Amino acid sequence: MKKKGVSPLIATVLLIGFTVVLGVLVFNWIRGLTEGTMSSSGTQVETTMKCAGVDVGTLIVPGKITVTSEGSTLLCGFKYVIGNVLNEGHANGKTDGNNKVCIGYSSVNIVGCDGKNVKIIPTIKINEQIIDCPAQAVTVKC
Repeated sequence: MKKKGVSPLIATVLLIGFTVVLGVLVFNWIRGLTEGTMSSSGTQVETTMKCAGVDVGTLIVPGKITVTSEGSTLLCGFKYVIGNVLNEGHANGKTDGNNKVCIGYSSVNIVGCDGKNVKIIPTIKINEQIIDCPAQAVTVKC
């Protein structure tokens, strides 16, 4: 009985071919995983860096708090919290009508705060998206 099999040369070529194909599949799978992670990490780094340039200044007069942008990043608005109630502070002035340009200042009339603490959370615009900067929030007494 004569046994026939694959020659050693053909077996080696097949093994190398399978290894290369498997390597390409694993490479593409890992690249797909890391690209998504790197993209989201890049957005987080950009947000952190832009927020680091935010410096909020306040001017308090009875019934009104004026919020100003003192840092290198301009404010696009802000949110403020009295007690547990979150409110939106809308920008006034210095926009191009399409909200493409962030403002350098904003103000809001605070009514009913009666000596309460007011937490002001600045917001900025990054890639046409409004982002909060809670690390740069300031708390003032009305």
